[in-house]
Amino acid sequence: GFAGPVAAVTVDWFTVASGDDNTSNPSSFVVARQFNQGRVAAVGHEGLLANAQLRDNGLFLSNLVGWLDSTVQKKVLYTTGHRENFDSSDAGPLRSALVNRGYSVAAMPGTITSSLLATCSVLIIGNAWRDFTTAEIQAVQNFVNSGGGLLMAGLGSSWLASNAPQTIN
Repeated sequence: GFAGPVAAVTVDWFTVASGDDNTSNPSSFVVARQFNQGRVAAVGHEGLLANAQLRDNGLFLSNLVGWLDSTVQKKVLYTTGHRENFDSSDAGPLRSALVNRGYSVAAMPGTITSSLLATCSVLIIGNAWRDFTTAEIQAVQNFVNSGGGLLMAGLGSSWLASNAPQTIN
Protein backbone atom coordinates (compact mmCIF):
# COMPACT_ATOMS: atom_id res chain seq x y z
CA GLY A 1 0.00 0.00 0.00
CA PHE A 2 0.92 3.63 -0.22
CA ALA A 3 2.57 5.08 2.86
CA GLY A 4 0.55 7.75 4.57
CA PRO A 5 2.14 11.02 5.55
CA VAL A 6 3.51 11.38 9.06
CA ALA A 7 3.38 14.93 10.37
CA ALA A 8 5.87 16.01 13.01
CA VAL A 9 4.08 18.34 15.40
CA THR A 10 7.19 19.44 17.32
CA VAL A 11 10.64 20.48 16.12
CA ASP A 12 12.49 17.56 17.73
CA TRP A 13 11.36 15.07 15.04
CA PHE A 14 13.45 14.53 11.93
CA THR A 15 12.52 13.00 8.60
CA VAL A 16 14.08 9.61 7.89
CA ALA A 17 12.25 8.90 4.61
CA SER A 18 9.99 10.92 2.37
CA GLY A 19 8.57 10.88 -1.11
CA ASP A 20 10.64 12.40 -3.87
CA ASP A 21 9.86 14.73 -6.76
CA ASN A 22 8.41 11.81 -8.74
CA THR A 23 5.66 11.10 -6.22
CA SER A 24 2.34 12.84 -5.94
CA ASN A 25 2.85 13.38 -2.20
CA PRO A 26 6.49 14.13 -1.26
CA SER A 27 5.73 14.34 2.45
CA SER A 28 7.53 12.46 5.24
CA PHE A 29 6.44 8.86 5.80
CA VAL A 30 9.09 7.88 8.37
CA VAL A 31 10.05 10.27 11.18
CA ALA A 32 12.11 9.74 14.34
CA ARG A 33 13.35 11.48 17.46
CA GLN A 34 15.12 11.08 20.77
CA PHE A 35 12.74 10.86 23.72
CA ASN A 36 14.54 11.33 27.04
CA GLN A 37 16.97 8.35 27.17
CA GLY A 38 15.16 6.43 24.42
CA ARG A 39 14.25 6.77 20.77
CA VAL A 40 10.99 6.73 18.83
CA ALA A 41 10.19 6.28 15.12
CA ALA A 42 6.83 6.53 13.35
CA VAL A 43 6.06 4.95 9.97
CA GLY A 44 3.08 5.99 7.82
CA HIS A 45 1.98 2.45 6.89
CA GLU A 46 2.35 -0.88 8.69
CA GLY A 47 2.84 -2.52 5.29
CA LEU A 48 6.38 -1.15 5.31
CA LEU A 49 7.08 -3.55 8.19
CA ALA A 50 5.52 -6.53 6.41
CA ASN A 51 7.39 -6.00 3.13
CA ALA A 52 10.97 -6.44 4.34
CA GLN A 53 11.80 -8.31 1.12
CA LEU A 54 10.84 -5.36 -1.09
CA ARG A 55 13.99 -3.85 -2.61
CA ASP A 56 16.23 -2.76 0.28
CA ASN A 57 13.37 -2.54 2.80
CA GLY A 58 14.85 -5.24 5.07
CA LEU A 59 18.13 -3.32 5.27
CA PHE A 60 16.27 -0.04 5.89
CA LEU A 61 14.13 -1.57 8.66
CA SER A 62 17.00 -3.38 10.35
CA ASN A 63 19.02 -0.14 10.29
CA LEU A 64 16.05 1.74 11.77
CA VAL A 65 15.61 -0.87 14.50
CA GLY A 66 19.38 -0.73 15.08
CA TRP A 67 19.13 3.03 15.66
CA LEU A 68 16.15 2.53 18.00
CA ASP A 69 18.14 -0.08 19.96
CA SER A 70 20.37 2.44 21.74
CA THR A 71 21.22 -0.10 24.45
CA VAL A 72 22.32 -2.66 21.81
CA GLN A 73 20.52 -5.57 23.48
CA LYS A 74 19.11 -6.76 20.12
CA LYS A 75 15.79 -7.89 21.62
CA VAL A 76 12.60 -6.92 19.78
CA LEU A 77 8.98 -7.47 20.82
CA TYR A 78 5.97 -6.58 18.69
CA THR A 79 2.48 -6.20 20.11
CA THR A 80 -0.35 -8.50 19.02
CA GLY A 81 -2.98 -7.86 21.69
CA HIS A 82 -4.61 -4.67 20.37
CA ARG A 83 -6.12 -5.75 17.01
CA GLU A 84 -2.86 -4.91 15.26
CA ASN A 85 -2.92 -4.83 11.49
CA PHE A 86 0.74 -5.95 11.65
CA ASP A 87 0.86 -9.23 13.56
CA SER A 88 2.63 -12.59 13.61
CA SER A 89 1.34 -13.53 10.16
CA ASP A 90 3.07 -10.41 8.74
CA ALA A 91 6.25 -10.46 10.82
CA GLY A 92 8.16 -13.20 8.97
CA PRO A 93 10.18 -11.04 6.54
CA LEU A 94 11.04 -8.45 9.20
CA ARG A 95 11.92 -11.21 11.65
CA SER A 96 14.29 -12.74 9.05
CA ALA A 97 15.98 -9.40 8.37
CA LEU A 98 16.49 -8.78 12.09
CA VAL A 99 17.56 -12.33 12.97
CA ASN A 100 20.19 -12.07 10.21
CA ARG A 101 21.62 -9.14 12.18
CA GLY A 102 21.63 -11.00 15.49
CA TYR A 103 18.29 -9.87 16.93
CA SER A 104 15.77 -12.00 18.77
CA VAL A 105 12.19 -11.19 17.73
CA ALA A 106 9.00 -12.30 19.51
CA ALA A 107 5.32 -11.43 19.76
CA MET A 108 3.86 -9.76 22.86
CA PRO A 109 0.26 -10.95 23.04
CA GLY A 110 -2.12 -9.36 25.51
CA THR A 111 -1.43 -6.46 27.81
CA ILE A 112 1.76 -4.41 27.65
CA THR A 113 3.45 -4.43 31.06
CA SER A 114 6.68 -3.06 32.45
CA SER A 115 7.87 -6.58 33.22
CA LEU A 116 7.40 -7.67 29.59
CA LEU A 117 9.09 -4.51 28.32
CA ALA A 118 12.06 -5.28 30.57
CA THR A 119 12.73 -8.29 28.31
CA CYS A 120 13.27 -6.22 25.16
CA SER A 121 15.16 -3.20 23.88
CA VAL A 122 12.77 -2.26 21.02
CA LEU A 123 8.96 -2.41 20.97
CA ILE A 124 7.06 -2.43 17.66
CA ILE A 125 3.39 -1.42 17.54
CA GLY A 126 1.98 -2.04 14.05
CA ASN A 127 -1.31 -0.22 13.53
CA ALA A 128 -3.17 -1.15 16.70
CA TRP A 129 -6.92 -0.73 16.38
CA ARG A 130 -7.82 -1.34 20.02
CA ASP A 131 -7.29 1.24 22.76
CA PHE A 132 -4.34 1.05 25.12
CA THR A 133 -5.01 1.34 28.83
CA THR A 134 -3.55 4.19 30.84
CA ALA A 135 -1.24 1.66 32.55
CA GLU A 136 0.00 0.37 29.16
CA ILE A 137 0.71 3.90 27.93
CA GLN A 138 2.59 4.68 31.14
CA ALA A 139 4.61 1.43 30.82
CA VAL A 140 5.62 2.33 27.25
CA GLN A 141 6.50 5.91 28.26
CA ASN A 142 8.65 4.63 31.14
CA PHE A 143 10.30 2.09 28.81
CA VAL A 144 11.27 4.77 26.29
CA ASN A 145 12.21 7.29 28.99
CA SER A 146 14.67 4.70 30.34
CA GLY A 147 16.38 4.02 27.00
CA GLY A 148 14.01 1.72 25.11
CA GLY A 149 13.16 2.08 21.45
CA LEU A 150 9.61 2.37 20.08
CA LEU A 151 8.61 1.83 16.45
CA MET A 152 5.01 2.78 15.69
CA ALA A 153 3.47 2.08 12.30
CA GLY A 154 0.04 2.63 10.88
CA LEU A 155 -2.14 4.22 8.27
CA GLY A 156 -4.65 6.55 9.86
CA SER A 157 -7.28 6.16 7.16
CA SER A 158 -7.40 2.37 7.64
CA TRP A 159 -8.00 2.82 11.35
CA LEU A 160 -10.75 5.36 10.72
CA ALA A 161 -12.52 3.06 8.24
CA SER A 162 -12.82 0.29 10.85
CA ASN A 163 -13.56 2.37 13.96
CA ALA A 164 -16.11 5.01 12.90
CA PRO A 165 -17.64 7.01 14.47
CA GLN A 166 -14.82 7.03 17.05
CA THR A 167 -12.09 9.49 16.07
CA ILE A 168 -8.40 8.60 15.90
CA ASN A 169 -7.74 10.96 18.85
